Order: sequence, then structure tokens, then C-alpha cells
Amino acid sequence: MVDLRREFLQKAEARLPFGMRPSPFTDRGDWLGQSELVFALTNGFPTTPGHTLVLPVDFSVYRFPELARDEIADHHRMLKFLKPAFMKHFQPDGFNVGWNMDFCGGQSIAHAHMHIMPRYNTVNSQHGINPKGGIARMPFESRPTYYDSNEGLPDVRQMRIIAENEHAAAVALPVENAMTQGHSLILPKGNYRNVFTLPTGAYTAQLDLALDVMNRQQDSASPPDGYNLGWDAGKAAGQLTSLAYLHLVPRYNGDMASPRGGIIRILPQEAWPKGTDYYNQENAGKDIPLTERISFPFHFWTDVKRTSILDLRRPPVMA
Repeated sequence: MVDLRREFLQKAEARLPFGMRPSPFTDRGDWLGQSELVFALTNGFPTTPGHTLVLPVDFSVYRFPELARDEIADHHRMLKFLKPAFMKHFQPDGFNVGWNMDFCGGQSIAHAHMHIMPRYNTVNSQHGINPKGGIARMPFESRPTYYDSNEGLPDVRQMRIIAENEHAAAVALPVENAMTQGHSLILPKGNYRNVFTLPTGAYTAQLDLALDVMNRQQDSASPPDGYNLGWDAGKAAGQLTSLAYLHLVPRYNGDMASPRGGIIRILPQEAWPKGTDYYNQENAGKDIPLTERISFPFHFWTDVKRTSILDLRRPPVMA
């Protein structure tokens, strides 16, 4: 009998991006469920209870920029579909949602994946975590003093616009607020308070504009070596202003001791639900088994045994 998984991994490994390993998510038995274009599963190395990944069903989509617009829209529908389950079973106080891109952005798996990280006031309090800055608050070699102060963010609507489209505008953060060179915020033109209140069209417009800004930066004299991008939702997640901004954080070789994990590392390892050294530098490139998961209780679906197709046009059926 042909081992299809091994055959897939061997073929994929020959064309993997630098520093990445093949996707470990080929076993559909691990999937929580799927829509037409994306599927969701519990992160095998959760940083918070309920840490979930959303990925394209197309395994040839290695990096965020390779996602098609309809795949991006399906990510948003899945995110909004999952929220009632997060609120019912985990009662989080906020969320960080986003992607790592390329090795310097902390991406270690060659399969574009969106992190959904529920955030909790109790975890922040118990571990002395200052969440200010959300997904931008990774362990950089240095960061602006603003992120450890009580200062508020200047009015984002008054910041310099560097690009825009019909539904979004990209603004350059001032040097004293920028985590890295080129750190920008992609703002919706409507008055939406977080990523969950964004219409899908506004969500895709933000990401379209982020790609435009990334392309411009790649054409510059000092192009970034990777990116992190995503949203902060709620004070517990470090949201800086009451607007659904999207972080675009350029990454550069040497900006932190090890980029491994990317936005995962906005929380210190001691605050994670279970111990793992997976994201330490010495484990880079190792294929560590996804064991001891914190399972997401998806019995709110109509089929308690887990459905293979989620109808994202209909609201979830709560148990």
C-alpha cells in the first residue's frame, strides 16, 4: 500500500521555503472541520487555552501572500464562525489573530496558517504580562519605551498615509511607536472596533493593502526579510486604539535572538498551558510530534462526531 503521507512529504520537502518543514496537518483525523477552502485545528503547541489554527485546504499554499482572495475571505468567515465556541467554552477577554511570514517572521511550517490566540486577564495578571502592542510585542532585541509606558497612541487617523484603497488606509507609525523599521497599521475606513466586527470585504481590503505595502517595501533599498501581520482585539490582547487596525511588522535578520514562533512569543513560555521547548533555537528544524493537545470542545456542531464540511452561511448550533 502506498504511504500517501510520506509521498506527499517527500515531494513537498524538495521545494520548501528556507527554514521550513512540511505541513504536519495532512491527517484529516486531526482537523476540527473545514469549509470549502479552509480548515481549522487545535494548535499542537498552544500558547493559550483555545489556541487554534486556520489553514487553506490547498497544501501548496506555503506563505500568506500566496493565498487567493476567496481563501482569505473564508479565513474571516471561519474566524467569525468559531467565536461563539471560544466565548462559550473558554470565556476569553480578547484575541490576537494573525500570520507569521517567512523564516525571519517565525514561520516554521510550509503551509500558510492563521493563528487565533484567545487572551485572558487572569494569565496576564498571574505572569505579570503587559500586553500593550499585541502581536507586535515579540521578544525583539530592543523595543521603543512607549510599549512599557502609560502613554497613549497618537490619533491614528492623523498619521501619515502611505497607501490606501477603497476600504482601508495604511499609516506609518512614528519612530517612537514603531517596533521595527516600516511598522505600519492598516486601518479600516469604516468605524469597526475589532476584527470580529469587520465585514468580510473590509477584512480582505486590509490584507490586500498590506500586500501592497509589503511589495513596496520589497522594492526598497533595504527590503525586510519577513513579516508578522495581524489584529489585536480587546485590552487583554493589547489593543492600542478602538479601531480594527491590522499590524504590519517587517522583520529583519538579527532583530531578535531567534525568530522561531513569531507572534506565538508575545506570551512568555512560562505562561503557556503546557511546557514545551519547541520554539527554542536548538530545536529549529526538528519535526516534533503533535502530542498532548488541549482539545477544542467542538460538540456545539450539529454532528457531535465532527463534521467534514462546515456551512459558514449558517450560525453554529450551540449545545
